[in-house]
Amino acid sequence: MLNVTVVYALPQELFQEALELCPGSRVRDALAQSGVLEAFPDIEIESAPLGIFSRRVALDAPLADGD
Repeated sequence: MLNVTVVYALPQELFQEALELCPGSRVRDALAQSGVLEAFPDIEIESAPLGIFSRRVALDAPLADGD
């Protein structure tokens, strides 16, 4: 299993959710399973800047344990 954390930060609010995902999971999978899209329905997921440890990534980027 992959242990990853999804974080979404706004000036006055923070979303953080730790997940266990199957090997081969992608950024898109983590976002879908984390609940961030339900908590912040205004996120335009197809155009939002995404990153892992300050490195830009695409929705289909593979995840690694610890991301």
